[in-house]
Amino acid sequence: MFRQVAGSESNECVFSRGTPTHARQSLSLALPCPAPSPCSIIVYEDETLTQTPAENAVLAQVDVTTFLESSKFVKMDFHLKSDGSLHVTLQEPKSKVNQSFIIEADRS
Repeated sequence: MFRQVAGSESNECVFSRGTPTHARQSLSLALPCPAPSPCSIIVYEDETLTQTPAENAVLAQVDVTTFLESSKFVKMDFHLKSDGSLHVTLQEPKSKVNQSFIIEADRS
């Protein structure tokens, strides 16, 4: 499972194949400067890191344009639960603004 910032070359592996469930990962993500409009983070599942994930590989795409007004970084927490669902929280460190979402197990 990978994450990337749309429109940039910033990709990173979050969980590799075979990661046991109930795993956690935290990443600090540098947002592009100057900020593109709009800016979003894409979470996708694929065998390899890619600049343009296939449409059916995208698990979530989250708009973070509002985070760019106050910070250039977003903290991302990933929690892969034992039921296979992925809980993701994005936090802008300065203002402590949070955005959370869940990717259900049957989605991937």
